Amino acid sequence: MPSPRVRHLLIVLLTVLVSPLTVHAQSREDGAQLRVRLTTEAAANPALVQVRPGDGNEPGAALQTGRLTDETLTFAGLAPGTYTLTIGTASARLTLTPRARVVFDASSMQVVDRQSVGEGLHLNERWFIDLASSHNVWSLIETTVPFVIADRMDQGGLGTGRSALLASRGSSWTTTQLTFGGAQVLAPNAHGLIPFALDLSTASAVSVMSGLVPVDYGTPGVVVALTPAAPARRRSGAVALSLTTPGMVGGNALPLAPSVMRMDQWTEGSALYATPLDDRTALRLSGSHARIQFQERARPTLWTSRATTFTGHLTRQLRDTSQVRLLGTVQRVAAPYEDRRQFLDRDVREHGTFAHLVSNWQHTLGSGAHLDLRASLQQTHFRPAIDSAQGGTLDRVFDGAVPSPAAETSTAQWELGGTLHLPTWSLAGSQHTLRVGGTLMRTVLASTTLASPDVAEMVGGLPARVWRPGSSDGPARRNVLAGSVFVGDRVAVGDTLTIEAGVRTDLAVGTIRGSADVVRWSTVSPRVMAQWHRGPLAVFAGIGWYSDPLNVSQFRHGDPGETTFAVHRWNDTNGDRLFSPDEAGVRVLLAGRGAGIASIDPDLSAPRTLEYTGGVELRLGRHMTLRSAAIWRRKHNMLGSVNTGVPSSTYRQRLIPDAGEDWYGPDDDRMVLVYDRDPATFGRDQYLLTNPDDATARYEGIEITWMWRTRPVEMLFGATAYRIHSWGSHLGFGPLENDHSVIGEVFEQPNARPLLQGRNYFDRAYVGKWAGTVHLPFDMRFGFAARYQDGQPFSRVVVVPDLSTGPEMVHAFQIGRVRYTYTLTLDLRLQKTFTVNERTATLHVDVFNATNHKNEVDELALTEPLYRLSTAVQPPVTARVGLRFGW
Repeated sequence: MPSPRVRHLLIVLLTVLVSPLTVHAQSREDGAQLRVRLTTEAAANPALVQVRPGDGNEPGAALQTGRLTDETLTFAGLAPGTYTLTIGTASARLTLTPRARVVFDASSMQVVDRQSVGEGLHLNERWFIDLASSHNVWSLIETTVPFVIADRMDQGGLGTGRSALLASRGSSWTTTQLTFGGAQVLAPNAHGLIPFALDLSTASAVSVMSGLVPVDYGTPGVVVALTPAAPARRRSGAVALSLTTPGMVGGNALPLAPSVMRMDQWTEGSALYATPLDDRTALRLSGSHARIQFQERARPTLWTSRATTFTGHLTRQLRDTSQVRLLGTVQRVAAPYEDRRQFLDRDVREHGTFAHLVSNWQHTLGSGAHLDLRASLQQTHFRPAIDSAQGGTLDRVFDGAVPSPAAETSTAQWELGGTLHLPTWSLAGSQHTLRVGGTLMRTVLASTTLASPDVAEMVGGLPARVWRPGSSDGPARRNVLAGSVFVGDRVAVGDTLTIEAGVRTDLAVGTIRGSADVVRWSTVSPRVMAQWHRGPLAVFAGIGWYSDPLNVSQFRHGDPGETTFAVHRWNDTNGDRLFSPDEAGVRVLLAGRGAGIASIDPDLSAPRTLEYTGGVELRLGRHMTLRSAAIWRRKHNMLGSVNTGVPSSTYRQRLIPDAGEDWYGPDDDRMVLVYDRDPATFGRDQYLLTNPDDATARYEGIEITWMWRTRPVEMLFGATAYRIHSWGSHLGFGPLENDHSVIGEVFEQPNARPLLQGRNYFDRAYVGKWAGTVHLPFDMRFGFAARYQDGQPFSRVVVVPDLSTGPEMVHAFQIGRVRYTYTLTLDLRLQKTFTVNERTATLHVDVFNATNHKNEVDELALTEPLYRLSTAVQPPVTARVGLRFGW
C-alpha cells in the first residue's frame, strides 16, 4: 500500500480532478512564442490580430486576440502545432515547434526570424507516433537525441519501470532536470533514477536541452521539458495494445558473451479519453500499463518489470485574459532492485509509487504583459521487497562497490513559481522583451533501513574484506529549501541581431535531522547569447555560468540515520566464498557516511560550470536547416569526500610488476605504482564532504545537425565529436562509478585515483543518430531511428593481492583510455491506418535492432591471458505488433 502521504496526495488529486476548477492547456514556458512585428503604417491603423489552432474553423478552437496598437504584439504559451494567424483581412498559416521564438512581419505576412530556446532538440507528437519505441520518453531520447548519452539500450522496453541516467556535453547525470507542465520533477536519487517513467501519450512535445539554456533553468545538466498534451476541442478517445511474444525475439549471443539483456515477452495497454465540458472547459484522461519479462546475461532468473500510469488534465479559459490548468499524474512501478548484489538471494524487486500534481494560472495584463503562476506537489515512495536478508558475496571487479544497506525511501517536494512577462518596449533603436521570475521549492527525504547484512567482498576472485554495518540512529531525514530569482531580456536590434541576456541568483539551504552540519549555497549565474542573421545564414554565440542544484540524495555526510561500516579483512578459511562470523579478521577501516565518521565542510560551495558556445545555422529553402556548433565547458569547485583522518601522505608507495596487455610477451611489461596503508592508521577514518582543489572536469565538442521538415517527410540527423577529461568517482566503469559528480572514493584513498584524468562513462567520442518519419500513400507511415556511438570507456585493471587492507584493484593507466566496440542499432516502424465512419484502426509493426548487431557492450578488464575478451553483447533483434482504435 502507498504511504500515508501518498494516499493523502491521491485524495487531493482526485478531489481536484472532479471539482469545477478549470485550467488552460499550455504553460508559457512549455509553449512557443509568436511576436508579430508591426510597420509604422500598420501601427497607425490598428488591426485585430487573431491566432487560432489548425485552420481556425475547428469547433471550440482556443483563440488568442490582440490589437496592433504598438510596435509589436506577443502571443505566448502556444502549444506546438499548426496555426492560422489573421491580421485584419489577411491570414497566413505557420507551424510552431516546442519552445520556438518566432517573429512574424505584418507587412510582408512572413516569418522573418525563428529560434528555439536552448541548444537542443524539440520533438512533437509526430515523432512519438511514427517511431518504434516502448512508448516511453527515455527510449525516445536514447535513440533520437544526438548529443545525449543514456546508460542503457532500451530495445523496446528493457528499461520499463525505471528512468534512464542521462548526460550531455560533459555534464553529470546527477544534474539532470525533468519538468512536466512547467514544474520540476524530483531530482535523480542515489541510483540516478528519477521517479517518473512517462507514457508518451500524455505529452504533446519533448524538449531536450543542455547548452545555451536561458536563465529560467538552473542546472548545467540535461533539461528534459515535457509539454502535457492538451485536452481535445472535440470528443475523442483511443485504446491501444501492443505485444512481443517469446517467438518474436531473436538471438545474437557469442559463445562466451550472452546478450546483456534479452526480452522474453512484453505487453502494453493504454487508453485515453478527451472531451470538452463546455465551450471553455475540456478534460483529458489517460492511462497505461506496461509489463515486461527479461533475462540478464542469460542467467536463469526471469525478471519482471512493470509501470502503470494514470494522468488527468483539466483545462479552462476563464476569460479572454485568464487561463488555468490542473495536471495530475499517479504512477506505480516495479523493477529489479538496484542494490540487490548485497544479498545472497539476489531475487529482490523494488516497488515505487509516484504522484505529481501541478496547477498553472496565466493572466494577460494590459499592454501585452502577462503573468504565469504555478504550484506543484509531489510524493514518491520506494520499498524493496526483501524475502531473505542474508548477506551475500560480491566481486569488486565485476559487481561494483559495496552498496548501502537496503532502505525504504520517501521523498516529498512542493514548489511555487512564477514569471512576469513585461510588454515589449523600445530603447535607442532596440526592442526589449523583459521577464522576471522566481521559484521556491522544498524537498524532504526520509529513509529507513530495512536490512543490514554482512557483505563479503572479493577482488578478482580473491577474498578481500567483509563489510559489517553498524546500527543507525533511527531513520534518516534530510531537507533542502531552495529559491531562485532571475531576470531575462530578449533584445532585438534592427532586423538582424537578437540578444538573449539574463542573470540568475540561486540560494539553497540543506539540513540533516540530528546533525549540526548545514549546507548553504548562494550563486549568481549570468548568461548571454547573441544571434545575427541575414537571409538564410545565422551566426550565434553564447557564454553562461551554471551552478549545480543541491540534491537531497547527495549530501549524506554526518546523517545519524546513515549506516557506518566496520570493514574487516576476510579470512575465507573453508574456501566456500561465503562469510561466517568466525572468518572476520582485523578491522582495517571505517566506511560510510554516518555521524561520528563523516561531516560537511562549513564552507562547502556549489559546483560551477562555465560554458562557451559558438556556431552557424543555414536555412536552405523552407524545409532544410543545417546547424553546427562548438562547445567548450569547464567545471570546477566540484564536491568530493576526503578522508581527513587518513590522508594519502600516510600511505606507503610500492611498485608492483604489471604483465601488460600481452600476457605472455615481455615487451609491454612495466611497474605500476600502488599505495599500501599503514596498519597504525586502521580505524582512524574521518570523511569530510568538501570542494577538493583539483576536482575539475573539462568538455570540448563539435556538433552538426541537419533537419528536413515537410508535411510528408521529417528527418533529423545529428553527429558529435567530443572529449571529456575528469576523475571517476569510484574504481570501476559504470555510470554510478565513472562519473565525476558522484560522491565516491576517488579522494578518499589514493589507489582509487590514477595519475591522470581520463574519459568518463558518458564520453562516447563519436556519436551519430539519424531518425525520420515518412507519411506514405494509403494512410501508411514509416519511421526509423538509427544510432551509432563509440563504446564505453574503461581501463585495464591490475589486482594487488598483498596490501595491508587486503586485495585491491587499481587502474593500470588513466581512466577510460580504451573502449568497448561501438554500438549500432536500427529501429523500424511500419503502420497502416483504416478509417470507417470517422473511426480509425491502426496496425503497426516494430523491429528493434533490425540488423541484429552483436557488438560487445562489456569486456574482461582484468590483467590476465583473456584480457579484453567479450563478455556481453547488445540486445538481439526484437519484433512487436500493436493495434490502436481511435474515435
